[in-house]
Amino acid sequence: MRISARLGSLLWIGGFIVVALFSLKPNLGPPGEYHVDVVLHLATYFFLAYLPFSIPIPKLGRGLMIGALVAFAAGSEFLQHFMPGRTASLSDGIANVAGIGVALAIVWLIASRARPSAGESSEELSENQQIS
Repeated sequence: MRISARLGSLLWIGGFIVVALFSLKPNLGPPGEYHVDVVLHLATYFFLAYLPFSIPIPKLGRGLMIGALVAFAAGSEFLQHFMPGRTASLSDGIANVAGIGVALAIVWLIASRARPSAGESSEELSENQQIS
């Protein structure tokens, strides 16, 4: 299901703002027990990295969104070092970037399966799809 560019962009911006607020708010953070915080980091950044590919926006817009997300994923952990009651965490930073990486890998796999193979033209592909 594809959503409109406006709604998708608003969801992404809203999600990014929420992540920024929770990441930089002093004395706030998910519990570190059982690595729940690492799972939350991975899932949050996965969602924010996958969302731009689900909305009809130009490639440049997607690139800017992913670039901002990568910069914030690393930068927010660094900034937490200076926040009262917060600590920078290498595992959280790795989980942030891993979430983005997993999303991009899934997008790449989906896109590569949708492309015609080297020996098959797009016309042959559409004919084959119509037959089956």
